[in-house]
Amino acid sequence: MENSTTRAKFDGNGWDLFKLYLLNALATISTLGIYSFWARVKVERYLRQHTAFLGQRFDFHATGLERFLGFLKAAPIAIILFCAIKFPLKWWVFNEELEPLSNVIPIFLLLYILGPFIFVGRLRFHLSRTSYNNIRFHFAGRVLELVKIFLVGLPLTIITLGFYSPWFTVRLKRFQIENTYYGNAGFKFDGNGGSLFWIHLKGFLLLIPTLGFYASWWQANVYNYFWNQTTVNGIRFKSNLKGEDILVYTILSYMAILFSLGLAFPWIAVIWYKLFYEAISLEVEPDLTQIQPEYDQGASALAEGFESSLEALADIFD
Repeated sequence: MENSTTRAKFDGNGWDLFKLYLLNALATISTLGIYSFWARVKVERYLRQHTAFLGQRFDFHATGLERFLGFLKAAPIAIILFCAIKFPLKWWVFNEELEPLSNVIPIFLLLYILGPFIFVGRLRFHLSRTSYNNIRFHFAGRVLELVKIFLVGLPLTIITLGFYSPWFTVRLKRFQIENTYYGNAGFKFDGNGGSLFWIHLKGFLLLIPTLGFYASWWQANVYNYFWNQTTVNGIRFKSNLKGEDILVYTILSYMAILFSLGLAFPWIAVIWYKLFYEAISLEVEPDLTQIQPEYDQGASALAEGFESSLEALADIFD
């Protein structure tokens, strides 16, 4: 029989989230978007603080100010890089008919070039600001490691018309999980591309005969596979997310959003959060007294600043 005490719990509710979204929206509009940095922190803190495990709650210690400062530092650099790519393309490569591409291509190039830095930086920032039982998480991965994975995985995925993507995904997942720490406790991932390939092949083959309905079971199988191949301090995670639950929640979500004109979104967000996180448990109860704190002093919001800057540029030239 499964030990329910090792299962994650989420006790947030839609009404609280609705009020938080409403206040955030009003504050963001009245400050011409500046408050959005604080708004995102408040939502993430709410979700963390209402997620519990073994009677202890998670917490999120980031501030809107550090996110805003990260944006202010990154924005000038992003604009300079954008212009350095855009104007040569506009002047020397594209004619008037293709000139709009001189706005799109620089953003895609910057996302490709800065992608590993943004990916690693975001993980470092978010994990270093997340705690459980008063002990912080942290991420030890380096950008160069991720670049090497991309330099091999992306060309092979393209050359093999996507067949290599399960192995590429597993390498990315291993990089993410095995560089994640809770204090001094490390995570391990023992998944492999072959197993993931068969999950995707089964999903693809059953998608058309089931008129697309098998997509819910496909999503659940992938989610469960990643968690079931993950351990922390030698203790394995277990996930029992069910495809039928995803299907029912998807139908209910579309109906609720449609008939409420979008106002039901906070309640929908809560039931999805509960569905995915309460599917996760540990095989045995860990000894939290053995975990010693470790900190990532160098984590900052600069990578998120670059991401926000590129999103702003994309909106401006859309």
